[in-house]
Amino acid sequence: GSSKEIKSMAKQMLEAQSEDIEILKNARKELTGEPNFKPLNDPHSDQDMVKMKNLSGEALDKSFLIHMIPHHASALSVVHRALHHLKRDDLKNLAKKNYHDQATEIGKMHEILDSLE
Repeated sequence: GSSKEIKSMAKQMLEAQSEDIEILKNARKELTGEPNFKPLNDPHSDQDMVKMKNLSGEALDKSFLIHMIPHHASALSVVHRALHHLKRDDLKNLAKKNYHDQATEIGKMHEILDSLE
């Protein structure tokens, strides 16, 4: 993409989610003995990634935002459903943090997308 703001946002998301994934892997290992899981196969997501790899500049910026907004929104739905069932404080805190952060990011992504259109 061409937007430094979007690149920065994507980098921050990657760093934050990498830390979150480690917390989840550690919790999974404590609960099941196995830290890893088999990734879900999503052919729609795979197709979107192929399309995005062929984009650059503002077209890539827009595509990233258009795909990340619903991706984050689906995460909010998962957190909302799970939060009331979580027993571990570390996972409750992570869920609350993720809900706040991703909702904030959705708002920011909408603002950026609106400015590009």
